[in-house]
Amino acid sequence: MFDINEPPVVRITRQRFLKQRRLFIYFIFFVFFASFSYIIFSGKSKRAHSRKQIMKHINSSNNPKPIIPLPNVDVLAHLDNKYSNYSIPENTLIELWNFVQKSPINPKTGQHYIMYSIANAGLSEFILNCVCSMRLANIPSNYHVTIALDFETYEALQNIGANVILWKSNFIKKAVNNVKIVEFYNIIKVKPTILHQFLLWNVEPILVDADTIFNENPLHLFNDEVDFQVQCDSKEYYEIPYNVYPVPWQVNLGFYKVRPSSTVMKLMPVWLERMYNSPKVHDQSSLRKILKEYPTKWVKNDTNDTVIVDTTKLFGDEYPNLTFRFLDPMLITNAGGLFMEGRYNWSNQAQRLGLKRPEFIHFFHCGKNALKKSYMRDNDMWFIDKDKKCLDHQPEGSLSLTVWR
Repeated sequence: MFDINEPPVVRITRQRFLKQRRLFIYFIFFVFFASFSYIIFSGKSKRAHSRKQIMKHINSSNNPKPIIPLPNVDVLAHLDNKYSNYSIPENTLIELWNFVQKSPINPKTGQHYIMYSIANAGLSEFILNCVCSMRLANIPSNYHVTIALDFETYEALQNIGANVILWKSNFIKKAVNNVKIVEFYNIIKVKPTILHQFLLWNVEPILVDADTIFNENPLHLFNDEVDFQVQCDSKEYYEIPYNVYPVPWQVNLGFYKVRPSSTVMKLMPVWLERMYNSPKVHDQSSLRKILKEYPTKWVKNDTNDTVIVDTTKLFGDEYPNLTFRFLDPMLITNAGGLFMEGRYNWSNQAQRLGLKRPEFIHFFHCGKNALKKSYMRDNDMWFIDKDKKCLDHQPEGSLSLTVWR
């Protein structure tokens, strides 16, 4: 390999060079091998982690939380004998209890949940229209029940095969709306009374006003992380007014879900007593008056739709806050936004988002019931026929909103 006559110094230098080159080649090979191994094992690790995450999701879906047992029927929403006008009659209470036991269960919480409405004879056409729209939106029948405040309403709902429970009462039968404030508000106060009863039974209630329609099943829009999930009341905000301060009070209690959290249970008697003691105050305004003086701020999260009210001074350190989440006003809409002052903003936003229809419409802001009915009929959102029976198909206005075309 080397010239025999090669000087020793040259030979040693060349040997050293060859040795260094071999070491360099070994080093390059080692680096390449190590990098390749890292990529392989790292990929396996990531795939393993991904599989774990997927399995965790699958397991959480397939293994819902254990069902939380219902308490006894004799846990009553009765504050005091002086409010006996709002004490749920015994027969009504038993029927409510029986219906709750057949209601669906939220797999994420293990708690029963139930949609309910209150109606009298003056609202009978609206509640029929609402229930028929639910049926055509494929909402299962055991999800919803109506508490009828007179026999006429009870019979009308029975005639279409709807779930209905009679509350024998002395409440007015007419569609008083805002014409006779005290009589109207007496009926409205039944809604949070029933709400309180459901909460005491550890049920997640969803209140549905009679003057509403369902184009789709909107239950997927609810989550299980906040106390109140409410419809946005505004004719102005087609988007949730996140980071607007002071926080606008846009809580509408015509469609909302409540979680039986400890703070909610602390709130309910305070809220009810304020209503019961004030003939000209209803559920929505009394709730606002209770909470408006306490610090309220937006919660920064993925959806930016939740506000938190500091209730420490109201209820003490054990009940530090109450949370409200606003449902998307483009999906859970109001007539003021669709047909009145906000119609251009809502329509333009619908075109930007590619929406053909909202999932749910509440016809508040319309004032008198005759105007509400006119909007429903004129926009082909009437789900009952001349015999007051459900249609066998969704009307055209429900499939594609006229004002959004």
